[in-house]
Formats: sequence, structure tokens, C-alpha cells
Amino acid sequence: MSNSKTYVKKFVALAIAALLVTGGMQGALAAKPSIDTETTNTTSTSEITDGSVIDVRNGANASDYHSIQYTADSENSKLKVTLNGSKEGDAVFYANSSAEVVDSASNTYKVNFSEVELADVPRKVNQNVTLDFTIINNTAAANSDTTTIQVTLRNGANNSVVYVSDFDVEDSNDIETFNKNTTIAGLTIPFTTKDYSQISDLDRNVNGSATDVTVVFGNGTVAEDYSNAVASDASEGDWLISQASLLSTTPVKVYNEEAPDSVSDGDSYGVYSSDIGGQAGITYELGETFEDEDEVTVNSFGNKNYGFSYSLLKSFGALDAIKAASFC
Repeated sequence: MSNSKTYVKKFVALAIAALLVTGGMQGALAAKPSIDTETTNTTSTSEITDGSVIDVRNGANASDYHSIQYTADSENSKLKVTLNGSKEGDAVFYANSSAEVVDSASNTYKVNFSEVELADVPRKVNQNVTLDFTIINNTAAANSDTTTIQVTLRNGANNSVVYVSDFDVEDSNDIETFNKNTTIAGLTIPFTTKDYSQISDLDRNVNGSATDVTVVFGNGTVAEDYSNAVASDASEGDWLISQASLLSTTPVKVYNEEAPDSVSDGDSYGVYSSDIGGQAGITYELGETFEDEDEVTVNSFGNKNYGFSYSLLKSFGALDAIKAASFC
């Protein structure tokens, strides 16, 4: 009897030891990532740490790069950037495809990114916004540990960015998507169903004509409608008639990817880009009309022409007004 008790005790002791060892191994394999701020044994540390500031007061510059260096248990680690405390839900404003291996012995990795990757982050004039920089330990593992730090994006008076999210489309009456037939004199014209999006009464504070207002299409349906307004053979600088836009009731033209040489200093206009921080959107240049204004209201259509009006005639002239007008 005493021998069996001894065997049981040994078995229990071995089992507990095994659990402790495997538990320790699992803990080592699933440790939280750590931002590399140590300077004693490494040649480089993380530029971005908790509380860092990225300054985009003069716009997000494609040539300005930032880096975050960290330790993780896997080459499948990943950085994702989201807006702290935002209704944007799961909107990710940056995520790397792969990380650079800095030191395989210490499992140290680095992610380099350009400021322009954050061009779609929503922000008002002179507003600082808080971003969550989250390191995922191993994207190949379920429920992987993460580490999150807060980084400030400092904005100035030169740009204002609106992000049209899934939440906005579902919750706001000012951002709508349509699937409608063409009607003339109250009669529906067969086989004329058309998808389009409408953004209404979007008020933004501005610093006169010095502020550019950017509207980013973070919702897939809205982005598709605006993309459908770009002809397959459209060149850079082409006027996109089916991206009808008004700035505080004044019709303005929207051009594809860049403004043409025909645009004069002091003109107000929009430029559609397929890549604003990874999303499509329109940046509106405010001209002399808004030089002394502190607010502008944006109304915009994706895949729908202007309706004919006196303001259209006044802004575009007779020939372009006729070209732009539509009963759709």
C-alpha cells in the first residue's frame, strides 16, 4: 500500500512539473509584444513610442517616414493603426504587409511607414487626434496577444479630413446610397437603373482658402459609386462630370487624379484620387470665393451628374453647364 501511495505522489509531482514547464513554454510563445525603448544592448530603438507625436500640420508628406521597433514571438507580427475611441468601428488606417527583421536572436522587428499612409485619418482644422498603434504578436494564431500605445496626430489649419465610414452610411441621413431608375415627366424609363451615392450638407470649419477639405470614401459602396464615375479611358486631369460637387451651393468641377493646366489661380475645384492613405476620395481646393470664410458645406454625388440650374450656368458657362446637366 505504501508503495502505491509513493507512486501516486511521484506521478502527481511529475504531472505538476510538466504543467509548469508547458505553461511556461506557452507563456514564452504567447508573450505580449514590447516596444523597443532599450538602448544598452541594441544599436537602434523605436522612434514611435507611447505618447509620440506625428506632425501633419502642413499635410501628410509621402517622403516623411516613421518607424516602430518592437519584440514579438513571431515573424507574423503585425502593426495596425486605428482611431482611439472612434465610432469608425474597425476602420484600420494603416497595416503593414510584413515587418523588417532587426535581430532574429532577440526577436526584434521594425515597421517603417510614410506619413501619407495616414492621410485618410479624420481630423478637423487645428485638431490633434489620438491613434491606437496596436502590435499583434502573431497573426497566424487565434486570440494572439497584443500591445497598444497611443500616438498623437497633430493637424494644422491647412487641411480638414472627413472619413465616410460604414457607420456613417448606416447611421447618417446625410450620406446615402441609391439604386434608382431614370424618370422623365414622372415616367420611369426602363433599363435605366443606376447606383449612386450622395453626401449632403457636410459642414467643415476652414481657415479661408488656405484649407483643403478632403472627403475619404471608407465605405465600400460609396467608394464603388465614385469609382464608377471615372470612365475606363479617363486620363489624369479629366473633368469627372458624374462626380457632381457643390461647395456652399457653388458648383465646382472635380478632376481625375490632378487638376489640369486650365485651372486658374483662385479657382475652387476638387481632385479625385484613388489613393488617399489607401482609400479613394476627393480633395477640394478652396479658391478666392472662400478667402474670408470660416466654414464650407460640401454636397457631392458619386456616379450622378449635376441637375441644370442657374448657379451651374453662372459657375460653368453655357456650354459646360449644358454638358454637365442631366435628368438622371
